[in-house]
Amino acid sequence: MKSMIRLGMVVLSVLAVIGLMAPADASAVEEVKIGVIYPLTGGAAAAGRELRAGAELAAEIANNVMADLPMTMARNAGVKSLGGAKITLIFKDHEGNPTLGADLAKKTDP
Repeated sequence: MKSMIRLGMVVLSVLAVIGLMAPADASAVEEVKIGVIYPLTGGAAAAGRELRAGAELAAEIANNVMADLPMTMARNAGVKSLGGAKITLIFKDHEGNPTLGADLAKKTDP
């Protein structure tokens, strides 16, 4: 049950970020890059791996048509409002260190 709640939260987060990032000329967008910062090593690595899997699943659902899923975002390939732009996730490991996580969040390059 917790995994489903986490997956739902990841999906909602991805969709919220996409909505905030829509450029004025949305038809020109081919790819939406989203930075994802999780603890992939260290004491919370197990939770970080589960969250990563959830984010990857959400991106896969958003990027491909999956008609058998009863979800609006699964009916289209890519982000419909951005002309079918695909989501690319860029994962970074904060190692369970809040200071490192804050530093990673401030970076603008992959």
